[in-house]
Amino acid sequence: MIGLLKSKKCKGFINILELIIVSVVLITAFAALFPGLSYKSEWDSAQLLLRGRDVAFTVDGIGRTYEYSFDSNSFDDFLATIFSESSLITWSNTKDAVKNTVRISCVCDNNQIDALNSWLLGVRINGRPIEFIVYQSTLDSIIPSDVLVIWSDNIDLSSYRLQIEDYLIAGGGIVEVMDFFADVGDVQRDIFGIDNGIEWGNDVNLIVKPDTGNQLTYQTYKLFYNLPYRLSADAAGETTSKCTQSNMTGSFTVRELNRQFWVCDSTSVYFDTNGDGEENTGALYAGDEFTIDGFDFRIAYVDSADQVRIAFESTEYEFVDFIQETGIESIKPSDDDYSRAFVIRTNVAPEKACGVVLNNASSWRTAWIANFTEDGLGVGDDLKNLIISLLLWASNKEKAATITDLRVGYVTSFVNVYEMDVLELYKLDFGIGYPY
Repeated sequence: MIGLLKSKKCKGFINILELIIVSVVLITAFAALFPGLSYKSEWDSAQLLLRGRDVAFTVDGIGRTYEYSFDSNSFDDFLATIFSESSLITWSNTKDAVKNTVRISCVCDNNQIDALNSWLLGVRINGRPIEFIVYQSTLDSIIPSDVLVIWSDNIDLSSYRLQIEDYLIAGGGIVEVMDFFADVGDVQRDIFGIDNGIEWGNDVNLIVKPDTGNQLTYQTYKLFYNLPYRLSADAAGETTSKCTQSNMTGSFTVRELNRQFWVCDSTSVYFDTNGDGEENTGALYAGDEFTIDGFDFRIAYVDSADQVRIAFESTEYEFVDFIQETGIESIKPSDDDYSRAFVIRTNVAPEKACGVVLNNASSWRTAWIANFTEDGLGVGDDLKNLIISLLLWASNKEKAATITDLRVGYVTSFVNVYEMDVLELYKLDFGIGYPY
């Protein structure tokens, strides 16, 4: 009897144990097969997105978008007043606006580099200074930069096609200063969009006014006419009855005419427009116009006692013959699309000899200009303004900050329009994120 009771107790214990095990298994299985509902908050990410947009709207609302687009120090100071987190990372990028620093790789000699540095000194767009850094380069190994200058006559580029295309694919533009004495070759046709022409026409080198803002030459045209060109007054001038303050004098050379000017008391400027050595304009202030050889110019700024800035006003400006006809080939657009020609020698024939041709095949930016320095590097201010405009047009205009290892981040993009001298339409990206 006692043994029978023990046996029944053991069986009861085993049944209970089996029930417990089965229950555990069932609970585990149900948990795996039918998980409970869970909610994950994305508040941190949403907050980042909202804060980025708030910054963009605030900067635009206080009228500082243009300043903060190109002055990272001022932008960082502003952000420090509204964000207290030390771990927060912010950055900004611009696209389609000239950079504050433009790097130039120049396939040229030392004298040409010195000339470029002199011509590019003090360039300013809408009040912000543009710094140019010029490197001497070769076509075998092109130094990475924003724009490449190829400055020599009749170079056969066929051996350097791959290097040139790689440079363009990387985002750089090219300005070629070259005359040709034979067939231009396939590289010139494919990359620069130029070919040998037939007609020469007369010796009037005319800037062609674009028909619309979508025309390829429009941006270069806009820069040439609106960029305040710097004139330096680097010698002491004689005090005259019209300007009793001590003044500085300099020269303005256009159409191969050298005309003297005097800066008076850092506020006004006098010009000798007819070349007799005497001023004949009276006091000119910012916004006033004057005429030399039938073409109009405007005083953009009187910066100081030794510096003024001039704007070209005549909308179809004519250079004196810088397209040298003797012994060289006439050049035309390879596809006969003269809307790509920025300077032509005018005639009545359909094939006009060109002095400047632009090209944007495959989204590349290339410009060919006839060698305007055949007679030496002491060229006029009108030609200097032309080469500056071409370099700015062709240069890479995408400033991108590289941010890696972010746990979460968002970019707010918007388009800004600004004009003090030159209308700038560009994209601004503002990024904000956390590394961990």
